[in-house]
Amino acid sequence: MRRPVVVPRRGEFLLARLRLRHREVLWWAAALTLAVVTVTIVGGTLGRADAAADRWGVERTVLVATGPIEIGQTIEPDDLRSADWPAALVPPDALADDAAGRVAVAVIGEGEVLVEHRLAPGGLTGATALLPPDTRALAVPGLAGGLTLRPGDVVDLLAVVDPFAIGAEVGDGPAESVAEVVATGATVVAVDDDTTTVAVPTDRVRAVAAALAQGVVTLALASPLDQAPGIAGPLAERGTHR
Repeated sequence: MRRPVVVPRRGEFLLARLRLRHREVLWWAAALTLAVVTVTIVGGTLGRADAAADRWGVERTVLVATGPIEIGQTIEPDDLRSADWPAALVPPDALADDAAGRVAVAVIGEGEVLVEHRLAPGGLTGATALLPPDTRALAVPGLAGGLTLRPGDVVDLLAVVDPFAIGAEVGDGPAESVAEVVATGATVVAVDDDTTTVAVPTDRVRAVAAALAQGVVTLALASPLDQAPGIAGPLAERGTHR
């Protein structure tokens, strides 16, 4: 049996069309609102990006340390990675490549940008790479129970001399050794089981050599607070002497 066809009345038909148009209006209004919001957000983001680019400059590729690098350490490829930094934050002598195989002359922290003045000139290794300008390397024999030193430490050199060896007059009392500071601010550039090699200022080389020939030279570790603020020993100042 066929179901009867129900024909909507004219008023019901018009009401249905009005409801449909109302939904269409709401849909288009929502779509337009969403578009306006999207354009506003995108415009603001682009504006901030342009402002940041104007403030910090374009990005530059630099080398950064993947972990701490100690004084005297030869840099390996795994010690470095490339990173993009805003140009305004990149030091003038930052390196972008070709740093593997070079020797650090200052402590480099993890994530720090590698800069030329914290590395020895290309090709220099060992104690030679760590010699600051206007210094000469002298080996000081180690003493039993002496200080535990490492490259980059700053020391003073004291000569303990037999008074008879230097012709000193001795009274009725027991002879006493004479201690004299023969150099200050010398940088340790190498350490092994028998000797400590220090970079002695050129004008004190003869005095230290004479002290080594006449008696015992002992090393006194200098306080980091005696150095310039923010500088951990003369090695970190190499760039200012070039």
